[in-house]
Amino acid sequence: MNGNNLKRMVDRIRRFQVLNSQIFAILNKFLKSGENDELSVEHVRCFPPPIHPSLNPQQHYHAPEHLRQC
Repeated sequence: MNGNNLKRMVDRIRRFQVLNSQIFAILNKFLKSGENDELSVEHVRCFPPPIHPSLNPQQHYHAPEHLRQC
């Protein structure tokens, strides 16, 4: 009877090994495909932080001429 339980346990371990290898193969496929995304250039427009009117009442922070370019 112990031999039968051992065989079932070994079969179960082998099935999990196959399943794990399939999972890792899929994960590696998607992780490697994401490496190209890091090389792409992102265009980000920077805006200055808002200034309270009591500190600088003449300048409005939404005025396009006062925007910083990154």
